[in-house]
Amino acid sequence: MIINPQKKDIVISIAANYTLDKIRIFLLSLKETDFRGDIYLFVSNISSVASRALKRYGVHLIPFKEKYPYANDAIPVDTEWSRSSFGNLKLYAYRFIMYYFFLEEYKERYSRVMLSDIRDVVFQRNPFEFSFDDDSLYCFCENKNISIKQNLMNAGWIRTLYGEKVLQQIGDKSIVCAGITIGTVSVILNYLNTMVKGIKELGKTQLSNTDQAVHNYSIYTNKLKNVKLLKNEDGPIATLRLVSSEEIRTDKNGLVLNSEGNIMHVVHQYDGHPFLVKRIMEKYSSSGLRLGFFARRCDLYPKLFRWILSGCPRKEFKGRHPLQNIFLYFIKKFKSIIKRFLNRLLSGCRTIL
Repeated sequence: MIINPQKKDIVISIAANYTLDKIRIFLLSLKETDFRGDIYLFVSNISSVASRALKRYGVHLIPFKEKYPYANDAIPVDTEWSRSSFGNLKLYAYRFIMYYFFLEEYKERYSRVMLSDIRDVVFQRNPFEFSFDDDSLYCFCENKNISIKQNLMNAGWIRTLYGEKVLQQIGDKSIVCAGITIGTVSVILNYLNTMVKGIKELGKTQLSNTDQAVHNYSIYTNKLKNVKLLKNEDGPIATLRLVSSEEIRTDKNGLVLNSEGNIMHVVHQYDGHPFLVKRIMEKYSSSGLRLGFFARRCDLYPKLFRWILSGCPRKEFKGRHPLQNIFLYFIKKFKSIIKRFLNRLLSGCRTIL
């Protein structure tokens, strides 16, 4: 592929009702690679502290609403994809609509696109640093030994949405994960177009994992062209939900390796493997996104610190900046402790005298 130096690569994801802790590993690990493109997050109901931290790290945030229709302005009403066409869509299906209209508007800025989950994704290398051509859509298989019909969840989604006949038709195929997809802008736009049309055709019959079913159905019924299915064990993406811990190869630093002993670019669904969680948490628990003591607690315990930041009920704290309230609150506490200590000390001196 010939890369246009005037266009950037882009990683797009979505975060709803997440604390910063659920986003930080994705972001910090990506920043550690030589990826120098843009990162866009569609966000809903994340704390203001998390928003400020993400912006400081150069992440572009696109807010959307917490309930359907999520982003009211995401679908122009004069298109065939009007809001009334989709019923009560689940968020992980609706994201494809938001992604499509965003990329359609800004397609001239970008060269290659990665659509990705966020909470259970860690980067080990630049996700675009593998050989691929302009015309191919890169999709990533899960465990090669488990077919669609052998997995209760994937089989159930296909059966519910498309019927038993379609399940028998594609049931022997490998499961393809909808969580990560990579291609050029034009290829990804075509993929999103196909996904949204497939979702629309289902009407009001929607599941929480409609996207996974439509993704596999579109690939195996040739709704999508020029698809390259990459094996899980070969990389560049390792999808580990259906892989046993014994099958996972790592190097001395705990990095996941492919079948040839090379470091995988991205590890997805690592959270089902305690030894990987331990290694990843140890690596990223003390690095990056330095928010300070209060900001971290504010993100972890928003209700408690929302009360503190809104100002204490005492009159002398009213009208001041929230940070001043915190400072004054602890100063008063400190003075009270010192005063009690001195009173006890003086009482002891008087008793001795």
